[in-house]
Amino acid sequence: MLKKSLNLFIMLFLVFFIYNTYIKKDKEIKIEFNNDIKTTNIIYNFDNYKIKAEIQTNEAISKKEIFEQTLAYFKTSILKGNKAEIDKNSNMVLRGNIKGTNSKNGWELETEELKYLAKSKRIIGNRRLTAINKEEDLKFISDTFNTNSDFSYFELIGNIKIYHGDSIIYADRAVYSEKDQNLEISGNIIINYKSQKKMLIGKFTKLNYNLKKEILISNLAYKLEMNNYTLSAKKFYYDNIKQVVIAEKDVKIYDNLKNLEMSKINYNLNNKQMIMIGEIHGNYEDFSFIADKGEAFIDSKELFLYDNIIINKEGNKIYGDKVIYNEENKKMLITGNKLRVELEKYHLISTLVEYNLNKSELQVPNNFEMLEKENKIEIYGNKLLYKIDTEKGIAEDITIINKNNKATSDNIFIDYNNKKYTLKNNVNLKNDEYRIKTDKIEMIDKDILYIPNEYTIINEKGNINGTNAIYNDIDKILLSDEKSNLKNDEYNIYFLKYKYDLKNNQITLENIIGENFKEKIKFRADNGIYIQGTNDISLKKNVEIDYNNYTAYTEKAIYNDESKLIEFPVKAFILSKDKKLKGEIYSGEIDLNNNEFLGNKFIANNEKSKILSDEIKYDIRNEIAYLNENVKYTRDNIEILTNNMIYYKLTEYIDSPEPIVFKRNNIKITLDNAKINLNKKIIKGENPLFTTINGNIIKGNYIYGEYYKNEFNFYNGLEAKIIDEKTKNSITFEGETAKIYFTTKGDKQELTRAEIKDKVDFYYKNLYLNSNYLELDNIGKTVFSTGESILEIDKTDKISSQNLEFDINNEIAKMKENVKIFNISKESGDVNTRADEAIFNNTLNKIDLSGNVISYKGDTKILADSGIYDLKQNKLYGKGNIAFTFDIETLEQKKNKEKNEKKNIEVINKTIEKIKIPKVLTEKIKTIDLKKRDGNVIIIWNSSNKNIISKYGEVNHPKYLENDEVVILTATYKLYNTEIKKEYIVKVEKESKDSYINGKILETKFDIIDNKLIIENKDLSYQFKKIKKIDDNKNIFENEFEFKLKYRFEDIEKEIEYKGYKENKKIEIVGDIQ
Repeated sequence: MLKKSLNLFIMLFLVFFIYNTYIKKDKEIKIEFNNDIKTTNIIYNFDNYKIKAEIQTNEAISKKEIFEQTLAYFKTSILKGNKAEIDKNSNMVLRGNIKGTNSKNGWELETEELKYLAKSKRIIGNRRLTAINKEEDLKFISDTFNTNSDFSYFELIGNIKIYHGDSIIYADRAVYSEKDQNLEISGNIIINYKSQKKMLIGKFTKLNYNLKKEILISNLAYKLEMNNYTLSAKKFYYDNIKQVVIAEKDVKIYDNLKNLEMSKINYNLNNKQMIMIGEIHGNYEDFSFIADKGEAFIDSKELFLYDNIIINKEGNKIYGDKVIYNEENKKMLITGNKLRVELEKYHLISTLVEYNLNKSELQVPNNFEMLEKENKIEIYGNKLLYKIDTEKGIAEDITIINKNNKATSDNIFIDYNNKKYTLKNNVNLKNDEYRIKTDKIEMIDKDILYIPNEYTIINEKGNINGTNAIYNDIDKILLSDEKSNLKNDEYNIYFLKYKYDLKNNQITLENIIGENFKEKIKFRADNGIYIQGTNDISLKKNVEIDYNNYTAYTEKAIYNDESKLIEFPVKAFILSKDKKLKGEIYSGEIDLNNNEFLGNKFIANNEKSKILSDEIKYDIRNEIAYLNENVKYTRDNIEILTNNMIYYKLTEYIDSPEPIVFKRNNIKITLDNAKINLNKKIIKGENPLFTTINGNIIKGNYIYGEYYKNEFNFYNGLEAKIIDEKTKNSITFEGETAKIYFTTKGDKQELTRAEIKDKVDFYYKNLYLNSNYLELDNIGKTVFSTGESILEIDKTDKISSQNLEFDINNEIAKMKENVKIFNISKESGDVNTRADEAIFNNTLNKIDLSGNVISYKGDTKILADSGIYDLKQNKLYGKGNIAFTFDIETLEQKKNKEKNEKKNIEVINKTIEKIKIPKVLTEKIKTIDLKKRDGNVIIIWNSSNKNIISKYGEVNHPKYLENDEVVILTATYKLYNTEIKKEYIVKVEKESKDSYINGKILETKFDIIDNKLIIENKDLSYQFKKIKKIDDNKNIFENEFEFKLKYRFEDIEKEIEYKGYKENKKIEIVGDIQ
């Protein structure tokens, strides 16, 4: 130490000598000597530094060297203080207003006390330190410190403040190294950056600060306050130059309203952009989220999230690929290829969603899919705006699927709180069974559809048009109380109220007005059920059905589309359009296939007639009624009873294959195969039994009567019994034909006269009259007979004449022309008497003879002018010019004559057996063979209707629209003087429908005017079809042309091909008409 002190002293002395000798002006050196040695303006050199002081004091007792106003010079730095104490080891304690500088590195220190340790060359301070480096813009403040002599290293302890740039760092401990420009900071570190651009306050336990790069690094947990945010993490990196903060490991960012957690964050303080990396968990005031990455812009208060994003707000979740959230307006823009929003009651899928948290509103500007969870309702559309809080929304271009229902519309209004979806504008709802078109549908409580406006329900079976309907999807029931309309290929139905059961394809209707186009049916009813799948319909209450000029009224009707039946299970009332027919049935049906009406317990009324029957089958097209069982027809004062009747309404014609009873007032006719023309008042039939109430009976094989003319014709097998109402006597007659005349008297018909022809047998009491023609005058009670008439009296006497008049009441017969009387009684023998005239009185049994009376008996011949023949006494009383002659035919001559007559009859009968005339002439029979001669037998023919069968055998069948005809052919067979007449009754059938059509086809008229074909057929409808050289408008292009006509009549169609020649206007059929 001494050596060092001497060396130091020598050095100081040399310095002092040079300074005082050459530099300093002379000054007096003052040395004071006491117990302590004081030296002024002293300079000491130590190993690592030198001291320059104004006063040096060496304390004798403490052995201390004290320097005042001291400057300590180190290699690159200077320390200045009020006092310095230097111990024997050159350790220096500097006190009072200490300032240190290093001009080389720019450091300046201020403190109140420090200690320099010479050995370690360290400066230690336990008093508050302030260290400033203006060049580095760096400032340290600490309670204690440790540094080196050139201030290139600082160790700061206690209440540290580090100022660098615009930052302040508070810490418990810090280590500064000038070599690597690094600060290691620890213990309750607080960083505070303050500027107009940024604010950063941090709390760390350990921090590394690279001052050159201006980078702060920490690998321990810390907390950082920046721009009203708090950041905590376990790893910190801050680049002050780039203004970037990087935080890693358990990173958390939060403020009063939000909290974010992630793996790493990059925060750019310049643009205030925060990049978040790793799975981010965030909680904002209004929502929370998860994302793989994110960005936050502090100034714009925007948050960007990327990849695997989940936004959660009050249980509502949004899954997306990208989110932009504006904290100020609280709007969130979410995008993603499969963006999904899971609300409490909905799933929403789209690529873009705007979420306004202020308004609790979701907005989707493009396509979206929406699924209501509870009811599995799917909504697809565009431009969705949905209020989450009120659960209401709107959207466009909508497709909504609910169970089996799929609907589209231009707009939708969602009100989930009330469980209602309202579809508007161009609404189309579809399912497997039907489609609804309207401009508004409200889906209520998942299973209820309300359709308030006009709509159309469409399916393959038809459409329903209406207004204001409700659909229950659980029960599959559609209800409406408004006027509606159902329309398909078959039906057009209007109704005021309906219930549509889609499970059973059943529509219950009220107040119905409808039409079946296909079957040409119109109907009305209070109620009805329409089966959508089968097109069946049942009608109830006040039912009205129009079909083919008829209207049915009933309380219930059922239409079966498959069988084409309209059933009437209850009483029905039938009315023709012309109101000429009013019918009633207990039950029945309309067979549309066969165009027939069938009924039970039929009652028909019109202005003229009434019909009753147990059963009816009515041919509607041809207007023919087939009546069965207990048939009763009444009209005016006629009544017809039968078990089988055919009634032709158009012609007012009745036909019956079974026996009928015809009644008119007191007349009753029972007959087979009856035909009655009600218009012409004609009755025809076989085996007639004609009776009157007073007991008159007329029989025959056939009857033809004009009953309103009171004229009846009987043919073959005539038998009649006529009773005189006054005397009760009866007359009977038989014959081949008869014409009976009646007259109307009051409410009954009285027989006035009768004409009987051919083989007439007349009976009255004991009288028998045989004639070929007999006329009965029932009013005058007179019988007239012309031609050869034979009156037989008591089977013994016969009177023949050519003219006979019999007064029935007086029983007197007047005979004229060739009167012959034959008496064949056994008592008198054969007596033959002739006269010009005779009057027979049956009461007196006498004959009054006049004019050329001749009487024969045996060989006796009596001639007289007149006489009386008393049949009772067998006496002839002659008067005037009586003469007796014998002119008697020999017995042989008489026998020969009778023999010849008998032979002639046998020959004629053989001829009659040969002649075969058909009883029925079918359509194929056009002629019959009416022979004129058979051997010597001459045959003369007459026809009752020459227009149908001529006397030459030509047959003209009645037209199809007419009725069959009955013709009586009369054949007169003659052989010499013998003559026999025979009648043949022939039924001539009408032509077939096919023949009728063929005939009408041939009646088609053609003409060519101005190169255009003109076609006319009044009876048949037809359809024109071009073939060659003619167009659809019938314009002809060349001379030869071809075409087809498809004719139609009732249910028959025939297509005929034609070839035409324009020049000669000739049209001919190609081929044959089939």
